Amino acid sequence: MIGEFEDATLAGNERIEEVIHLFYQDQTPELLMAVCLAVRERMAQDGHLLFPADISEDEDGNTMFSFKTLPVDGVDALVAFTSLAEKEKGPASGGVSQFIDCMLEPLMEMEEIGGLLLNPWGESLLLGKEEIAVILNPGIERFT
Repeated sequence: MIGEFEDATLAGNERIEEVIHLFYQDQTPELLMAVCLAVRERMAQDGHLLFPADISEDEDGNTMFSFKTLPVDGVDALVAFTSLAEKEKGPASGGVSQFIDCMLEPLMEMEEIGGLLLNPWGESLLLGKEEIAVILNPGIERFT
């Protein structure tokens, strides 16, 4: 539509949403793996996720991002959305559209972050570090 923001890098994320919906209906390890593989596929296609963030400038005029986290099952999880529509289900916030791997790779090194929380205001899904390792490592097709 004219006047509405559209991020072409999010096109294709509907597949992630579809598989999460299937996982909600039948929470099997196979469907959790299917979510991981859908995220991996979008990552291979240079797809993005939306990451809510507070955006500011430091004293030198450099843009600074403070990404949002939410506590889930006793751990803090980085929040991400598959679409603008999913993001808009919650409170208004700034955000950044970013390549999936550019956010997941550093997340694996952060001891204080336990995973990635997709679409927290809708059919949300927490991907822990085990699931993120599957996403980042082609050839891993099952959990250890």
